[in-house]
Amino acid sequence: MDLEYVKDRNKLIPIAEDYANEIAGPEFNGEGESMEWVNKWNQAFHTKMDYLWELKCETEREDYFS
Repeated sequence: MDLEYVKDRNKLIPIAEDYANEIAGPEFNGEGESMEWVNKWNQAFHTKMDYLWELKCETEREDYFS
């Protein structure tokens, strides 16, 4: 396992969580459509994580070739 990758990726989790909470709304409280909220939150979280990771990798590539 690449521990550096895990460490770097884990740093992005709070940012993605905040974004997902903004998009999906407040934490699910047991009322209404739970799966709709879960799906919306997961989609926002994973999309943001992927975006942040790509941005990090792109920045590192640019720094490497500068």
